[in-house]
Amino acid sequence: MDMLALLVHYVSGALGANAISGITRFMSVNPLANTLTGLVGGSLGGQITAQMSGVGFTTAGATEFLGMDVPTMVAQVAGSCLGGAGLMIAVGLVYRVFSR
Repeated sequence: MDMLALLVHYVSGALGANAISGITRFMSVNPLANTLTGLVGGSLGGQITAQMSGVGFTTAGATEFLGMDVPTMVAQVAGSCLGGAGLMIAVGLVYRVFSR
């Protein structure tokens, strides 16, 4: 996995986690924890998406942008966003249960 792919996974995961914590305020822990959870969830979601699709960012295709296959990149960004949001929901629920 190259550094660009990891950067995209981290950023899109953090965006997904902060978006879901902004939409549902009861899932939010604090901004730093939301972002760190998104980084981890985005990395996991991107890795799972890459393993399920069987391709990475470096596959050559007809639709290339900066050496990356655009549909693959979009799928991995979506997987990273969902991974960050999903982990944020799980962490937010655990936080709410144990904070009572």
